[in-house]
This record gives sequence, structure tokens and C-alpha cells, in this order.
Amino acid sequence: MSGVSRIYHKGPSDAPQGAEATRRNHMERKRLWHQLGVAVIDPNDINNDWERQQVINQAEELYGKRRKR
Repeated sequence: MSGVSRIYHKGPSDAPQGAEATRRNHMERKRLWHQLGVAVIDPNDINNDWERQQVINQAEELYGKRRKR
């Protein structure tokens, strides 16, 4: 054994896509909420138009408008 962790031999991997990315993001958001009390909400996940706009308005008030990409 060379003493170097095997993790360095795995090389880079592609980021998850589709359902796997959605699942991982959901699990991380859930963990953040339960461990730290931090809510990460994607407005696109909110089906109610009024509630979605309320989240956007609150975020803009707290953090400013998003820059266009």
C-alpha cells in the first residue's frame, strides 16, 4: 500500500443528471432543514402562483434581485 487514499485514483466524475440530480438535491435540502434550520426553496417547485411569487418577493427583499445570466 502506497499510503495515498484510493479516492485520488477514481478521477473526476460527471455531475448527476435528471431524476438522480433531483433526488440528491431534495435529500440535501431536507438535511439542511433538519440539521441547520435552513430552508432552500426553488420557486419552480412551488405549484401555487401566489405562494411562488411570495417566496420570490421575500428573497428579493432580503438579498436583492437576481442578476440575469
